[in-house]
Amino acid sequence: MINKIFAKKVGMTSWFDASGRRVPVTVVEVMQGKVVQIKNVSNDGYNAIVVGFSPVEERKVNKPRLSLFKKVGIAPVRELREIKVDDVKSFTLGQDIGIEAFGESKLVKVIGTSKGLGFTGVIKKHNFQRGRETHGNKMHREGGSIGNHTDPAKVWKGKKMAGHHGDAKITVKNIEVVKVFPEKRLILLKGAVPGANNRIVDILKA
Repeated sequence: MINKIFAKKVGMTSWFDASGRRVPVTVVEVMQGKVVQIKNVSNDGYNAIVVGFSPVEERKVNKPRLSLFKKVGIAPVRELREIKVDDVKSFTLGQDIGIEAFGESKLVKVIGTSKGLGFTGVIKKHNFQRGRETHGNKMHREGGSIGNHTDPAKVWKGKKMAGHHGDAKITVKNIEVVKVFPEKRLILLKGAVPGANNRIVDILKA
């Protein structure tokens, strides 16, 4: 049994529970993968399996990775992700890893990459208040002064300024599993999860 699976975020919808309440849910599709590599303590210092999923054309794979797939005897895949395990004896090369390997869990932790918003100003990025537009004021959406006096004569580390926004690793804990459809490899998670649609997220047992 593993404690992590990988899924593609499909999108959000609604689900009505047994009492008739409308629950907002995020639909994720669990990726069906295969064990490409097995790592152990003696060779690598820890126990883990490397899972490959998302089939890809052979011409789009570099030679070192292609030789790895041929050695294992599986078709080329785009994604390779690692899962740490307590014991690797129960895993074999080429073994299928999917929704059935995760078992049952009422609460999960989801790790994903938030949407990238590019370069944004301090109002959008840090919720700063804009300047007034009357009485000759010329500072409307600027961040304001960032410096200090002679002492310490520097900009403090971590100062909230304009810059790159989003595209960061986000972890959301204790997300409720509303419904599981094993035959379709779909899981309904209560509320929102980080990332854009069609992005890969990590789902771990809480």
